[in-house]
This record gives sequence, C-alpha cells and structure tokens, in this order.
Amino acid sequence: MVAAGGDGTISGVVNAIEDFSKVKFAFLPIGSIPMAR
Repeated sequence: MVAAGGDGTISGVVNAIEDFSKVKFAFLPIGSIPMAR
C-alpha cells in the first residue's frame, strides 16, 4: 500500500489497516507545508 498526503492521510490509512502483518506500507509526505523559503 502506498499513501501520499499529510498528517490526516497517514492517520486515516494507519487506523484503517486491520492486520499490519499482511501489509507493506509506504508513505510519501506531500502535505501543504511551504518548502520554498
């Protein structure tokens, strides 16, 4: 499973996984934080 998003996305995905032993998980952090300063 691959999820891309911010804090809310990771929270929702992790809470929805019922059996972690059967899931490979990757998270791509692409939230709305301003990176260019």
